[in-house]
Amino acid sequence: MTQRLLLLSLILPLATASYARRGEKIVECVDKKGKSRFAGGKCKKGERMVAPEAIPDKPPEKKLAPPGILSDREGVAVKPRTGKWVVHNVVGQFKWDKKENKWIQKGRIKKRERDAVENAIEVFNMTRDLDTTLIYKESEDTTYDLNKIWKNRNRFVVYWAKDSKRGSLPKPYRVRNGANAGGCSIIVQNPDGSYAYGVDGRIEPGAKIAGAAMFMVEFSRRVRKSFKCPKAGHRYEFLHQLGHCLGLGHKTPNPSVMGGTCGEDYYPNDILNIQTLYGIR
Repeated sequence: MTQRLLLLSLILPLATASYARRGEKIVECVDKKGKSRFAGGKCKKGERMVAPEAIPDKPPEKKLAPPGILSDREGVAVKPRTGKWVVHNVVGQFKWDKKENKWIQKGRIKKRERDAVENAIEVFNMTRDLDTTLIYKESEDTTYDLNKIWKNRNRFVVYWAKDSKRGSLPKPYRVRNGANAGGCSIIVQNPDGSYAYGVDGRIEPGAKIAGAAMFMVEFSRRVRKSFKCPKAGHRYEFLHQLGHCLGLGHKTPNPSVMGGTCGEDYYPNDILNIQTLYGIR
């Protein structure tokens, strides 16, 4: 094709001078024997016009996700479903029952836990130029079963686990001596309509965030003492875990709540990534 284009570039000026009138289009004509010639305007009877070979356009480069944003296998940001998301705060606390080998509800969340969720939702909704809104809702619905977290589609569900020395969160969210305070399992919807857990870098291209389950530890004195943000640890930790459920990660540049900077509000670097995913399009 390169040789053909080179030949055209050499012949066309001559063809223009010999065959084309002012304003006429130069065309290539081929007769029944396969011989070709250039003419101005149109071909003769018995000839067919050959369309010029176009140089194929370079496919557009895919825009990779910036640091700190959930990405698929191709490194592209995983977009969420926008609109209104309901954050269901399950008011019952869960504890692992060794005999039953499952989670059971035991006790109720405290004011501190409720404050952490309400603060995070308010902080997100105050972020400017977003096309998504979080709605707070408390739930005692037993169908929000921690033993069947895969059911948490099209909603964010918050579970609170009773603190213990061995930890009381589902693997891999085991708490070791109170060092960790929570985690998040993201659920994505694939292009074919199926659902799967969202693991950064392993998500099918074109999938969207379709829900999440947040696992939080009851903030006992032992957790607060070991936590690096003792004054506002409960607010910081829930902001951090909510960020994960929204598609934000630890690689967000500091200072940032996602990067590990203590705070009760998102920092500009956090907000930039939130607007990248949830900003008005």
